[in-house]
Amino acid sequence: PGAMDDLRKLCASETHAGRLAALKTMLFARNVPYVVEKVRPRTAFVIPQPPDGRNVLVTVGKGPRDIVISAHYDAVTLGDGSLSRGAVDNGAAVVTLVRVAQTLRTMKLNSRVRILFTDKEEAGGLGARRFASAHQKEPIMAAIVLDVVSSGSAVYFCPSGPSPEPAVRQPLKWGSDERLGKMVEDVCGEQRKDVLVLLDGPRELLGRIGGVGSGGGLRAVVSLEIRG
Repeated sequence: PGAMDDLRKLCASETHAGRLAALKTMLFARNVPYVVEKVRPRTAFVIPQPPDGRNVLVTVGKGPRDIVISAHYDAVTLGDGSLSRGAVDNGAAVVTLVRVAQTLRTMKLNSRVRILFTDKEEAGGLGARRFASAHQKEPIMAAIVLDVVSSGSAVYFCPSGPSPEPAVRQPLKWGSDERLGKMVEDVCGEQRKDVLVLLDGPRELLGRIGGVGSGGGLRAVVSLEIRG
């Protein structure tokens, strides 16, 4: 099936369990092995307890350090208790990442790539928090997060170093990640994409994964395509 067919099946699900089943079907159809890790949103202040979530993790390649590529597959629960279809947020990214996993399995890689489909993102990033906690000793050198993939030509970059600027366009300020930032700038220039450096919003998102690795010095790129 094509990407749009997969997206329709994912978004037709009326429950998070249905979205998980649709994701598993996509991976199985492409012979991509995966493991499922439980996400337990236990809190003493909520009765009844919210249901457990499930992260789906694909591992490709071998190497001394890891690269994490992540997208959340859960969707927003609406005011009436029903589930939004979540095509842009974040079904399109999930369908894209499934194909990334399939392609990477045919390539010779110098690093291990962990392709992570997180649950409970709409409940406070609990799936990413769970992964960060469970894998904190792993040598992760970079993370790429796909979120709100739709259309457009914007790539958002979140440097790991501090900066007083809230957000900047040209001239780009890369903080402590100048080498990685310049690479992003060159690639986006070749593909005629704009680059916006974000120093606050995505940092919170990636911070849940960013604590993984030595010294918390994770270099992180957030890649989004947004309408407009």
